[in-house]
Amino acid sequence: MKASLFYILYEIIYITQVITLQQNRKNLYLWVQKLDFTDVQNFFRKKMHFFVECYLKVVILLKSERDEKLFWQEQARKHFSLNQKIIKIGVTHMSTETNKPSVEANRTYLCTIDSVLPGQSKAGTNKVTFSFIVTAGDAKGAIIREDFYLTTKSQWKVKNLLDAVGMKKLGDRDPASLMNAFSGKQLLIRTKEEAARTADDGTEYDARVRAGAFINAGSQPEAPAAASSNDDGNVPF
Repeated sequence: MKASLFYILYEIIYITQVITLQQNRKNLYLWVQKLDFTDVQNFFRKKMHFFVECYLKVVILLKSERDEKLFWQEQARKHFSLNQKIIKIGVTHMSTETNKPSVEANRTYLCTIDSVLPGQSKAGTNKVTFSFIVTAGDAKGAIIREDFYLTTKSQWKVKNLLDAVGMKKLGDRDPASLMNAFSGKQLLIRTKEEAARTADDGTEYDARVRAGAFINAGSQPEAPAAASSNDDGNVPF
């Protein structure tokens, strides 16, 4: 009896599954019949557009990062190249400075006046700075600079220079006038060695070889000496 009931239940479940499967197949067939493939194409087209857009964004991002990397590499290369040039110029300049000719003490040099610049000392004393360039001998090209203070105490030094270049007064003390009056004039300079010192106006000077006397280039005394005249009636400035 129990076996018969079990068999009947089994048959009922089997028939139900068959009917359900057939119904599902029918429903699927009807759905396919009604399906609009345009919608399917649009769906996949949108998905394709989305993936293409994502791909392009990734490509653009990678290119941007690559370009930025290349940009900074180029900047670094230029910076390195500039530093190399600066170092090269610096080494060349140091080499030039090291090999630059210099004057020695107690010698006489033929020079021309290269530049003239008016100014003031730290204490406010008016002065004129002359730059002389050696034009002959083993020190050719060397520069000698000398300050001329426009005071009664120092007028002998100014007069010594003026006598050496054949002039009586400094004249107008603006840069253009001074350059027009003195630039290119030739003279002899007798050098001397001076120890380190501090001037009355507080200016500190290192030990150096400087101009001791100025001599007219047409004559060259054996032992030139600077005049010590304080002729107040003939102030040269």
